[in-house]
Amino acid sequence: MFLKPKTEKFFTGLVVHCQEDLQKIQFASSENDEEEWIWVAAPADIGEEIRIFIIQGKAVTASRYKNRGVAHHERIDAEHPVWRFTDDVLSHGHADGAFVMDVCRTPDGWFIVELNNFNSSGLYHCDTDRIVEALEGMEGLLNQAAAKVRGPGIAGS
Repeated sequence: MFLKPKTEKFFTGLVVHCQEDLQKIQFASSENDEEEWIWVAAPADIGEEIRIFIIQGKAVTASRYKNRGVAHHERIDAEHPVWRFTDDVLSHGHADGAFVMDVCRTPDGWFIVELNNFNSSGLYHCDTDRIVEALEGMEGLLNQAAAKVRGPGIAGS
């Protein structure tokens, strides 16, 4: 069975096969005195796992971080099918100005694994130059918006 904490990452999601596997899980301490909930599900047949940096609603760069559960870091080129999946997801909206989306490929297609905040996500083999360029563009838009809000003659503009 697959186990993953429901709220916080007290341990990384994993497949357990027997009671010995359960005993090997190292739980982090919780500030919550109540019981912790854990998702339990049948394991999925996951092929690639890919991290995508999304800035201003556009996928900027991506890197594979696992293949069939084994660490495998490789930059993803523009021809990879994950870009079409990502564009489709983003056509419905996006979570923030800058965030990370982890996706996986299964025999049934592509799925979102999780969304993460931008500032604490590993880069793997993503193109850092493209990330910086996109963030600089975002800074320019934020400065323009701030100037409009401040208006003419307001201190701090």
